[in-house]
Amino acid sequence: MARLFAPEGVTSYSHNGHAFDVDDDGTIEVEDHVAASLRHHGFKDVEVAAPPSESVSVKREDLLAALEMLGTAANPTMRADKLASALTAAVKTKAKDNANKPTLTLDKNKGSAA
Repeated sequence: MARLFAPEGVTSYSHNGHAFDVDDDGTIEVEDHVAASLRHHGFKDVEVAAPPSESVSVKREDLLAALEMLGTAANPTMRADKLASALTAAVKTKAKDNANKPTLTLDKNKGSAA
């Protein structure tokens, strides 16, 4: 048996006329002879391939600017992972604060004299 990572975006595959789903973690487990065929279609051995990354590159100054826009002070010498954590916390706090604010609705037809 072989365990393979499916190419990014692949949610199923077929073999010998039968369709199979890719597991939620992006992997499949198949017989060795099936794995040999799937490797030609971009499937990678789990032991060799790294799982898909959820990380992105963001410039330090962009993290600091976003924190400033959210009204959160940050030390510019903080490590990038700490800045990212601070930004995540600031966004969650802002979202929670906004969810608890009363909503003001304006009626365009009222309040102005013609």
